[in-house]
Amino acid sequence: MLDLSCNEITRATLDSSFAQLTSLRQLDLSRNRIHYLFATDLQPLRHVPLDVLNLAETELSVVDDYALCAVSENLKFLSLTGNPLDPDNLARALAGYAPESLDSSSTDHNSSSPVCGTAAFPLVRLSVGEMSIGNLTTYMLSHYQHLLVLDATFSDLVWVEPDLFNHLTRLETLHLESGRLTVVMNLSAMKNLRRIYLQQNQLTEVVTLTGLYSLVFIDLSYNRISRVPAVWLDGFRHLQAINILFCFIRHIKCFTTASVCLSRGFAVQTQLNRSKFCLKWDLGIQHIRFPISPTDSMRPLPNYFGQLLLPDAVNDIMAIVTVLFIRCVRDLNVHTTELN
Repeated sequence: MLDLSCNEITRATLDSSFAQLTSLRQLDLSRNRIHYLFATDLQPLRHVPLDVLNLAETELSVVDDYALCAVSENLKFLSLTGNPLDPDNLARALAGYAPESLDSSSTDHNSSSPVCGTAAFPLVRLSVGEMSIGNLTTYMLSHYQHLLVLDATFSDLVWVEPDLFNHLTRLETLHLESGRLTVVMNLSAMKNLRRIYLQQNQLTEVVTLTGLYSLVFIDLSYNRISRVPAVWLDGFRHLQAINILFCFIRHIKCFTTASVCLSRGFAVQTQLNRSKFCLKWDLGIQHIRFPISPTDSMRPLPNYFGQLLLPDAVNDIMAIVTVLFIRCVRDLNVHTTELN
């Protein structure tokens, strides 16, 4: 590993001596002042099996279309987080080739510029967060078919092209939080998806999860979701947690073992398809209804506010009301003490 982060480097031009670093696997240039990444800067690394390239927060404003070609053959992790790149420039750089070179890439042997092929890149983790991207398109990312993690956090996303997910079928973790997304479609194309982060967007409906049976976690908090469909989570045996904090949910009627109606929510844990399952809500509660036969029982499960016991179905409502009453009395006592 070569760590050159947090320096005053203004050019990423590497001399020929880097070509001899045949054991180099990680190169960290983050938190420098590079500004421009030229097509020839990384050429000495063409035959170096580099796995990790960190260019986060390097004040990059321009990346040549071919700049990443030299390392694209072996690179597994690329971070461009926190750079003021123009969205079109970023798209061309990630595509790995200039649009006009597609027809001539296999025949142009006299060009001085490096030309990447159009085969799938081996990248498994890509971070393009904290940039003003706007849209994620097929043109930008379709060649990264081996991606396991895509991080576009704080990227001011407005739209994600649905067809893009048809090319990212191996993806396991998707970070699209803190944007302006109103809808996200075609998630079902990524059958291996395990974690979805969509908090702090402008979603008005829950996303469709059909067929994503490997899913273990989804975060939809801080959106504008008002209801949850009845069969939204049917068949999700591996699901461990859903975060729907600070949405506008007033009615939720779903799941196999319980139906819960909430007004600005509460933290409730129950069982889903005989596996542990957790729902996180925000403040307040209207009522909770468990249509469970009297013979069914639920083991005590921890929650985010301490210990909420869910006993047999006959007593569950009384248990929850008791907990809420104790909390209200405690808060009232605290308020009275402050006034005195």
